[in-house]
Amino acid sequence: GREVGFARRITLNEAGRGHPLLAGRPAAFDAPAIHLDTVVQPPHGATILASNAYSQVQAAEIRHEGGVFWGVQYHPEFPLRQVASILGRMVPILVEEGFRRDEAAAETWLSELRALDADRSRQDLAWAHGLDAEVLDDARRVTELRNFLDHRVKPQASARGRG
Repeated sequence: GREVGFARRITLNEAGRGHPLLAGRPAAFDAPAIHLDTVVQPPHGATILASNAYSQVQAAEIRHEGGVFWGVQYHPEFPLRQVASILGRMVPILVEEGFRRDEAAAETWLSELRALDADRSRQDLAWAHGLDAEVLDDARRVTELRNFLDHRVKPQASARGRG
């Protein structure tokens, strides 16, 4: 199946609760997500950090040949307007796969996501779509990106004399 719009109830496991990639995230949260593929068999050297009902691997660290990779299945980089833009090209799929009743319902959903992106104070829309500050607040939404820069990129740049 496909995870569309938002990955719901991404839950940190014990490794995730102590991992710098997810520092600042609550025990369970939602995040923008649009994908069909999912990790079925984690690679050797993988530590699973978070999962949800859709995917056992929503966040992971992979160590391989001296390298360290941090990755997430969801898209913390996507603001609501981008989610709506991408899904706007998928309206027939949204209907065909049962995510929305018909094209009008899909277009209404996308319009409401755009409206909420433009005005984050729209509690009516946030509540109707089950979205909170983990998605609506830009600084909180990009937690993993900031953590990656702070814990992986900046220290390595400093070590090379570029920081």
